[in-house]
Amino acid sequence: MSPIAYVRAGNPPVFLVHGEADPVIPFAQSVELRDALQKAGVKAVLDPVPNGGHGRFPAEQQQRVVLDSLRFLQSLGILPEEQ
Repeated sequence: MSPIAYVRAGNPPVFLVHGEADPVIPFAQSVELRDALQKAGVKAVLDPVPNGGHGRFPAEQQQRVVLDSLRFLQSLGILPEEQ
């Protein structure tokens, strides 16, 4: 069931968010997925959350992740660049 099994050239861009202290899914799995996507030529960004667990990040971290995801979408031309 691991998403890494579905990595192929031509996959859409991927924005990953992962808490570095996630007790459910090891952070290293997102690093491995990002690396595999990039090796396949897929744009992939990993946005780590320091001391973050399995979601439900503190408000300031949540806000940072939202802004980072918006910048990712802007880099793809999906959202307009800020003026």
